Amino acid sequence: MIERQIILPSPKKIYFSVAVAVFIVTVIFSYGLKPASQNGTISLFSVSPGDSFKEIIDQLKAKQLIRSAAITKIFAVVTGSAHKLKPGLYELSPNLSSAEIVRELVRGENEVEIIVREGLSVFEVDRLLGDAKVISPGDLISFNSREPIEGKLFPDTYKFFPRSPVNDVVKNFRNNFDRHLSALLSQDQKNMNRNLILASLIEEEVPNFEDQKVVAGILKKRLKAGFPLQVDATICYAKLIENLGGKKCYPLTSLDMKINSPYNTYQYKGLPPGPIVSPGVSAVQAVLEARETPYWFYLSDQRTRNTIFSKTLEEHNQNIAKYLKT
Repeated sequence: MIERQIILPSPKKIYFSVAVAVFIVTVIFSYGLKPASQNGTISLFSVSPGDSFKEIIDQLKAKQLIRSAAITKIFAVVTGSAHKLKPGLYELSPNLSSAEIVRELVRGENEVEIIVREGLSVFEVDRLLGDAKVISPGDLISFNSREPIEGKLFPDTYKFFPRSPVNDVVKNFRNNFDRHLSALLSQDQKNMNRNLILASLIEEEVPNFEDQKVVAGILKKRLKAGFPLQVDATICYAKLIENLGGKKCYPLTSLDMKINSPYNTYQYKGLPPGPIVSPGVSAVQAVLEARETPYWFYLSDQRTRNTIFSKTLEEHNQNIAKYLKT
């Protein structure tokens, strides 16, 4: 039998081959991580909550912000960055390396805290968000003209990323409204929209919960009797619409009372077309727990903000002279 001699490569050749392979992989890897371009044009790149690691990297490639999606994915996995990419709206440039871009996405943007208090209109919330650079001024107002969201900007503390798409901002507001008010409003399923509008009126007019329940009863009684609601806050909202959120409301003038607007509840009977501000839980609860009383009129003492109730127009006019006229 003929014995065959197996000749193994020398250790030097093995080391050389491995070194060549490592060198080639390193060159390819380094090349793939290089900036996609020397063009320094900055692009806005959005990462939304729920976007997968693969989707984010593929989008970076589609926007030509990275040279290689495959190599960037490998880099992110090897460095432990793959599951640390944070939502936000980023300013990225193709002259950044893939490693630098990944580090930016891991670092994330600093969120902006916004406090939306009870009784703010869409105009006021738009100003808040615009001043904080969350959106461009007017974005929320424009959205509201297409899809009304007035009354549904639930008062709460929010965190947003700078330069957020207005759709993402509205989604955050809507989700929070659903969490806090949808179940409460659905206790009176047939009148959900009516009750939200009434709650918005009460939010602006009356600070005390027990008084809110009395006023809710007065407004419901007026609606049933076909009597004008005559809510001053609706005049203020009509003025807001005319001035796109500008100018102070009070004191109201005789000309203000003549504004031709469906929100003018002195000129038009029934409810205004929609909410005038975003009410809190208390105002909505007050509408659901509206109290029946002998009162038909009310006003707020300008000094104490106490609510003064009247059974007759004569008594109401006396209260106007006593508490409102100086």
